[in-house]
Amino acid sequence: MPRYLLVAQHSAKPGQDAEFDAWYEHQHVPDVLACPGFNSVQRFRLDPGSKGDCDYLALYELETDDLEAAKRELRARAGTAVMPISDAIGRGSSLYYTPLGEKKDGHDA
Repeated sequence: MPRYLLVAQHSAKPGQDAEFDAWYEHQHVPDVLACPGFNSVQRFRLDPGSKGDCDYLALYELETDDLEAAKRELRARAGTAVMPISDAIGRGSSLYYTPLGEKKDGHDA
């Protein structure tokens, strides 16, 4: 089955990092992983010494024969009672990627 990566970057509204983080971890992650095709997620916070547009990153791994259907399902759920969106969200973006080969580690060189 084809694999994909959803790269989601977001920032909290000023002063609302704790609320954003709690919502994302305890509400949003389980809601997204309940969508067909979404298998795993790992979250990251921007290192204080780095400059970037968004403070948070989430990498979602998907496996699906129909990426467009998975994207439609996620969009259909977002902002509904099934997948509420926090008022603490500031700016953000979500992009889907298709792998260009198999995952490699330092022992593959």
